[in-house]
Amino acid sequence: MTTSLEKSTATSEPRLQPRRWLLAIKLAVVLLVLLGVQHSLVAAWRKLGEQELQFDWPWLIASGVIYLVGLLPAAWFWYWLLRCFDLPVAPFSTFRAHYIGHVGKYVPGKAMVFVIRIALLPRAGRLVGPASLAVFYETMTMMGVGACLAAIVLLGWQRATGLAAVVAICCGAGGVLVTLPPVLRLAGRLLERVRPGFRLAAELVRIDMRHVVVGWCANFALWLMLALSFWAALRGVLPAAQVPLSEFPFYLASVALAMVAGFASLIPGGAFVREAVLLELLAPRYGAAVALVAALVVRVVWLVSEVLLSAILYVAGPRESANAH
Repeated sequence: MTTSLEKSTATSEPRLQPRRWLLAIKLAVVLLVLLGVQHSLVAAWRKLGEQELQFDWPWLIASGVIYLVGLLPAAWFWYWLLRCFDLPVAPFSTFRAHYIGHVGKYVPGKAMVFVIRIALLPRAGRLVGPASLAVFYETMTMMGVGACLAAIVLLGWQRATGLAAVVAICCGAGGVLVTLPPVLRLAGRLLERVRPGFRLAAELVRIDMRHVVVGWCANFALWLMLALSFWAALRGVLPAAQVPLSEFPFYLASVALAMVAGFASLIPGGAFVREAVLLELLAPRYGAAVALVAALVVRVVWLVSEVLLSAILYVAGPRESANAH
């Protein structure tokens, strides 16, 4: 005769298996990334002590400000989606939830972004299905547009060939597909077979071409601003002659590829992956040591900007939306 404790252990163990597999996958991704950039990383570490870098703080501050402003189109798009799904939300509370929700990406598990954003909405706007769909589609559109822009730059501006061209084509095609209504509906039907009753899967039928067009326009503006912020961060580390604004397509492709790769890795905040991609892209131009410093500076500037603004918005927000339950 089995005890209740044995039953509990037997029923809970299978639930832990997916988490263990996910952790193993994340660790494998980190290991593969580190192996892939081993040469650049070792070279950067050896030369780091020889560098006499001087940080230009006004440019770094400007980078943080531009980054926060650059997120506005995504916040607006999320607000627009919520209104399209008939949720009674106001602009300030929605924008506040969107910005504070960004800190959730640094917590293990992508679900924390969903939890934070939805919890900070007014009670009337906390319908889990439509609100989750809005978070999901806003995020996928951002990454899809970024992947597509990076592919266009690599193929059209840098004339990528060989494996780089194949990667660019796959990124561009994938970026378009993840935002298309027929693809999302097919994904929803597959999800419903695997997880019956999964709310997000059932809600995917709401997406139509109107949402695609608006989302792509909003996120095109977002990526231009993020590329400008990235350039400003580089300007805070390097002299103006080494980071001409005429190279803007390169900055756009670099930051887009790095962020999309970090997101796809499933690692919280894209840690290691984003920096590894930037290291590989920047090292041929600026040297391994400078590239490593620049990648870390971008991470710190954006992270500090997000945390500071989130703290301000959380304190300034209405009591009702902050104390969600």
